[in-house]
Amino acid sequence: MELPVMVMMFLLGLGMIWAMQGLTKTFIKFSRSRKSSRSQAHKHFIQGAQLLAASRLPRNKAAKGRAMAHKAVAEADQAIALDPNDAASHILKGLALEQLGNTSAALRSLSVALSPPVCLGLSPVEKADALVRRAGLQLATFKGKKGAKAALEDLQASKSLNFDNPKAQSLLDTCYQRLGMDKRSQGLEQAAATDPTH
Repeated sequence: MELPVMVMMFLLGLGMIWAMQGLTKTFIKFSRSRKSSRSQAHKHFIQGAQLLAASRLPRNKAAKGRAMAHKAVAEADQAIALDPNDAASHILKGLALEQLGNTSAALRSLSVALSPPVCLGLSPVEKADALVRRAGLQLATFKGKKGAKAALEDLQASKSLNFDNPKAQSLLDTCYQRLGMDKRSQGLEQAAATDPTH
């Protein structure tokens, strides 16, 4: 009786070793492909960022600049396809779409970049800058109080992450004007944004 039990234990041990080797190989393949995808995504991001920067150069004519911005969107799309949780690629796409005048699509791209889990890769300053950019797009896309209310939330969140942003303050002033808030209300709103105990 002991011999069959020992044989069974031996076979079970061999089976576990074989299974662990298979899992290890699978994990290594997955890890390598993930690194490769991220590396490829990074290359597309760099290419897109260079195209977007070149499209803004004064020496490029409008048509050439637009073509470069379209290529930047395509590069950002490829980077997103390879690594959908990279906020920088979504922001790049939003900036290129904004340059092309497609503010609603740019707004969607920035909203994806600022949504969890994508936004977890952003530093506080990067997130604050993205919030300010989205607030500016909200003000440009939605006229009147609707855009001002949406932008106000982003700007207050941005100020809590990076208080020294003059663009954020300028957009906040625009929001307050659209909402018809007086100076005292503005001060209370700013205090509430920076100190939740107010």
